[in-house]
Amino acid sequence: MLANTGNSMLHLYSAANFAQFFRVISRIKYTTLMRTNRRVLTFCLVIFAPMLAGISRDAALSAPPKAAPTKDTPAKDTPPNIGVVSTGFSFTLPDPKRPGRLLYELRAASATGQSAADGFHGTLTTVWAKLFQNGAASAILTAPRAVGGTASKSTVITATSGVVVHSLTQPGTVLKADTVVWYATLNKMVATGHVYYHNGQNGATMTGPRAVGDSRLKTLIIPAGHGTVRL
Repeated sequence: MLANTGNSMLHLYSAANFAQFFRVISRIKYTTLMRTNRRVLTFCLVIFAPMLAGISRDAALSAPPKAAPTKDTPAKDTPPNIGVVSTGFSFTLPDPKRPGRLLYELRAASATGQSAADGFHGTLTTVWAKLFQNGAASAILTAPRAVGGTASKSTVITATSGVVVHSLTQPGTVLKADTVVWYATLNKMVATGHVYYHNGQNGATMTGPRAVGDSRLKTLIIPAGHGTVRL
């Protein structure tokens, strides 16, 4: 009985020692393996890091340079020319020599033309325009058709198809013609085709193929031999 009990205790003691020994051996192997892995990783970084840096530098140098912007590239905020078709069209053109004053006010039943950065220029139908001379309203022009606009080049209005101009400074004075070209900055009108002029101040009437006058219609000149004057 005692012999059997001693053998059992010896067996348990030996098994416990073996398990403890196995755990120690396992920890030693695991620790050694981790240290070995760290050494290998450090060795790879030391050896291959300069090579990787050289490859990145060569790739950057071989990449094509970015194209520099040229002066010919249009600005993003510059609007392109845009075709315009409008009804109930109206605009004003400021007088560049007289801040706060106008060269003309213009209304039209419809407009067809180009709108750009400097304004509008095109063909107008059923036109009504108030003309200004030296900053003051001088005459009212009406016509079935006209070419003009708000652009700087439109300081000339060409009215056609039967034009009527009433003076605002000379009551009763009127000019009629097939075509009237008004030069806003020159305060000048050139009428052609079946010209008729009546001065409301002195009652004079002039007719002819062509005449030149001012924006107020205060004076009108028909070339000698090309018209008739009735007083």
